[in-house]
Amino acid sequence: MNTTHCPNCQKDIGVWSIYKAGLPNMLKCPHCKSKLKYQPSGWKMVIVSLIIAIPIFAIIIYLVREHLALSKFLRLLVSLGAILVVWAPFEYYFARKLRRDHELVLKK
Repeated sequence: MNTTHCPNCQKDIGVWSIYKAGLPNMLKCPHCKSKLKYQPSGWKMVIVSLIIAIPIFAIIIYLVREHLALSKFLRLLVSLGAILVVWAPFEYYFARKLRRDHELVLKK
């Protein structure tokens, strides 16, 4: 089972390709630009992570909005930065699990 290498060019797609894709069925090989996906797609991982992360995001947005005396634009930037920091471990976990347990195939 091929879990890390592009089925088209046989090169490792790396972790960054998974980060950039956002979803496990929207990958692109950084070398040959082939459209790829992981099978099974890992939707359970995405859903469970969102169930965990959305309340955290809501708390972050509330705290930034209510407790920081910044302009709306700066509050937005701080909120987005905090959300990215919170989401990074989830994304890292997805990448590791997909590369270890799921098959990388060409997207039709």
